Amino acid sequence: ADGDASVNRVVYLLSDLRERDWAGSGESADAGVVERMKRIADVVAGCFVIDVGEEGEENLVVEEIAAIDKALVAGVTTNFEVVVRNRGTRPALDVKVRFAADESLPLDGTIDRIEPGQTGSVPFTFTFAPAIEGEGEPEPVAIRASLAGISGDLLDEDNTRFFPARTVRGIQTLVVDGDPNGSFGRGETFFLRRALAPEGSTESGVVVDVVDDNDFETLDLNAYQVIYIANLYRISEARVASLEEWVRGGGGLVFTLGDQIDEEFYNKVLYREGEGMFPVTLERIGGDETEETWGYFKIEKANHPVMQYFREENIKLLEGVKVFRWWECVPNAPALAEGRCEVVLSFTGGEQAPAMIDSKFGDGRVMVMATPMDPDWSNWPEEAPSFIITAQEMTRYMARSNARAGQIAVGQPITHELDLTKAKPDVTVTTPAGNPERVPARPPTGASASTTLWNIEYDDTSRRGFYKIGLEGSGDASQERTVLFAANIDPGESALRRVPPANLALDLGEKVTLIDAGQPVFELRPAEAKFEIWKPVLYVLAALLCIELLYGWWLGARR
Repeated sequence: ADGDASVNRVVYLLSDLRERDWAGSGESADAGVVERMKRIADVVAGCFVIDVGEEGEENLVVEEIAAIDKALVAGVTTNFEVVVRNRGTRPALDVKVRFAADESLPLDGTIDRIEPGQTGSVPFTFTFAPAIEGEGEPEPVAIRASLAGISGDLLDEDNTRFFPARTVRGIQTLVVDGDPNGSFGRGETFFLRRALAPEGSTESGVVVDVVDDNDFETLDLNAYQVIYIANLYRISEARVASLEEWVRGGGGLVFTLGDQIDEEFYNKVLYREGEGMFPVTLERIGGDETEETWGYFKIEKANHPVMQYFREENIKLLEGVKVFRWWECVPNAPALAEGRCEVVLSFTGGEQAPAMIDSKFGDGRVMVMATPMDPDWSNWPEEAPSFIITAQEMTRYMARSNARAGQIAVGQPITHELDLTKAKPDVTVTTPAGNPERVPARPPTGASASTTLWNIEYDDTSRRGFYKIGLEGSGDASQERTVLFAANIDPGESALRRVPPANLALDLGEKVTLIDAGQPVFELRPAEAKFEIWKPVLYVLAALLCIELLYGWWLGARR
């Protein structure tokens, strides 16, 4: 509003009047936009909202490409789901969806019917190429899901969605062995390790590192998606703190309990009166030490992801498991009541003590198995099918998800952490148009001069599609790799419903004029415009001067 008061200021706002931006009138009005226009109108000569939109709402949008599996593992079949939303007012029938990954042949699916405002989905399975032995992590895969043969759709740009599949060699899993044993088949983690990464040509999708308690204290936890702590006596308080931080950040931690653990430590330090990550208190070891009697597993949550395979006739795979001893434990009652904790398996007989307890902690999960995953207290590891299936499903369920990494909205900056010990500080960013651009990495603000973790930042993401960051290895060429990002349109932008112009005009008031784009905008005359008056005054003065000259001439002529 500051400036020369003699200057006319006229504001023209072009809008398609989408309800998403204006939110209608009355109770649902977006006071921010409406009131802002009113304030502008108070300080300018004229304020006009020009309706450049078109009538109609019919629009389908590919809203999401969802990876069902948490880790996208090279050489392993992965399940995807493509979600399509109907933003129109009529049901959408026989919606054709195409799923394409890099140069592979596309896969087609159909959604029979999507009601107005609702979503429909179609599943796809895709097997990523196996990782090459001796090389680094496999290259990412560019996945597209698009609608085909859509008629009457008013917005084409949201008919395709992009997904950056950052594949890995396997789910990085750490197994901490609390009771090492060199005898074949007798170690605490012997069967677990083989169940997670069986020998043979078939890829399990899990990469396992096994360490003892001493090595565990110094490991970088961020290198792993799942950690098993198998019958470990104690953990240092510093390591407990780092474990809790790692789980809060999304990691999956599994405790398997046996005869080596310190009950008092687990209750006081790990459970910590319900404030710690351990979801149960330990009471005593139950069962029959003589192994003359036993209990069986009873499924309490048949729809739990770890138990889903054992439905219907597959339940027989668990029926042969005999458990002789277990830890009797009590789940955190408030967590149970709030749904942050649940008993997945229990033991039959007696008080039906919990056998598998699953709990949420921060963004991650903690699971407790009340019996060890070795043959000391049960014959479970020897019941190979059910043991292998449970170990595999548990690992996939507990894994820290990397499937959503690299997804951004159009206009959102790309940020990526770069380790200077593995890559050079300059990278190449290739845009969806195929244009390469050199971008330097920079140290974080306030970081010490010795830090080797720098940041890559790239702001020009106004185009939808794939952005590729090419990293050059600091050593040999084998360290070169690509980091893939995908920029997508905000699905909310696909809502084409318009604000009723008459209602919006009432909200805007008298000082803001709502007009149709068909009107000649530049012929409009603001009612409160400030006109420059020097020209009319000059004309009047010139006329008076002429009159005075004529009058003088007339008087002179009479004399």
